[in-house]
Amino acid sequence: MPLVEPALSWQCHYYRLASRSIGSYCLCVACVVSNAVNYAESSAMTRAWNLAARLIKVVYDLHLHSTYSDGSDTPYELVDKAHAFNCEVIALTDHDSTDGYEEARKRASELGMTLIKGVEMSIPARQLGTFHVLVYLPSEDTTILEQRLDLLREKRKERNERLVASLRDAGIDITMEMVAAKATQGNVARPHFAAVLIDLGVVDSIDEAFDRYLGDSTPFDIEKEGLSIEELLQLTQESKGLASIAHPLTLRVSKEELTDMLERLRGLGLFGLESYYSRYSPSVRAELVEMANRIGLVPTGGSDYHGTFKVGLNPGVGEGDLRVPEESVAAILARL
Repeated sequence: MPLVEPALSWQCHYYRLASRSIGSYCLCVACVVSNAVNYAESSAMTRAWNLAARLIKVVYDLHLHSTYSDGSDTPYELVDKAHAFNCEVIALTDHDSTDGYEEARKRASELGMTLIKGVEMSIPARQLGTFHVLVYLPSEDTTILEQRLDLLREKRKERNERLVASLRDAGIDITMEMVAAKATQGNVARPHFAAVLIDLGVVDSIDEAFDRYLGDSTPFDIEKEGLSIEELLQLTQESKGLASIAHPLTLRVSKEELTDMLERLRGLGLFGLESYYSRYSPSVRAELVEMANRIGLVPTGGSDYHGTFKVGLNPGVGEGDLRVPEESVAAILARL
């Protein structure tokens, strides 16, 4: 049977503000204002952030993206925004890259924050849907896993070129140069394609771009190449890192199949399950936490913040009600 009913799936964004604390309510207001002005810097926005920070407790975020993959904020800007939302510990988890870590680490140190080095990896398993894994790594040295990332980025580059060709065959006047111009750090991802499609007038929004052209179930979907989950877990262990399944409801499996998969992967070294995900309802989060605890995994969590490429989210708080427990963060820090 499915893990949740459709109305409670990760796609459902309906929350009741009335049931939240005054601090969370004010933070939601700040989030709405932030998104309404497209994250523009202004004295009014700064005051909103500062008010929200004073009204909430310290928060944590183990899933954040910067311009080194498909986020719109530089690592420096990302850390600043996380600090404004009262984050104490964060993880930078760009896709296939840890290149932004040093810039983020320096800024986090200046602000008295703890930064975890991380990376989000895609597992090529079309039959399972979107299969992503967050890997948290030791900060001191370049790990064995990081040494493999250059090859994976080359595979991503080849896939991007095939996507451009496919879109051009469909009559869309898009070029690789146009897409690359949207990726300030050179790591091109699908949100950069979406931005170009908007510029060309092909679509009106990033969501429409993914629905029609860039999503995993569209006619333009191209099979990913990369590490198998078994290979990734082995490299993670060799790197003395920790792996957690990201946003597990993007996997097209039943509750029973997910349980069986997690039990098998735990035997191969899987550490966590992203249970506190920003766009899951409280009941879904609770169900995933119970599943993680029963299997012996650490329930991790984060906002999956991408800046303007995924609107409606903010570091540490997601849509306003996200709270990643300190215990989950401590379990990671104790092992790295």
